[in-house]
Amino acid sequence: MAKGKFSWFDASSKETVLQNPGDNTCHLLSGGGAVGVHNDTDKTAELYSDLACDQNRRIASVEPQTSWDSQATLKVVSAVKFV
Repeated sequence: MAKGKFSWFDASSKETVLQNPGDNTCHLLSGGGAVGVHNDTDKTAELYSDLACDQNRRIASVEPQTSWDSQATLKVVSAVKFV
């Protein structure tokens, strides 16, 4: 289990929080996907553009205590997995 909080923002700037997410589980991001995330957990968050966490659709890896936004990639995150 990743200890801590993972939060994401959808295109309308609504924040959603996932508390203590399970490891190696594909968590779907509500609100039409994320355009920005903050990983305030103790595990790396792998971001995916699909709903199945397919390795070929991985967008980025976000280290603990760091953030990511879609400005550089122009991609929406649909799911996250903690490793």
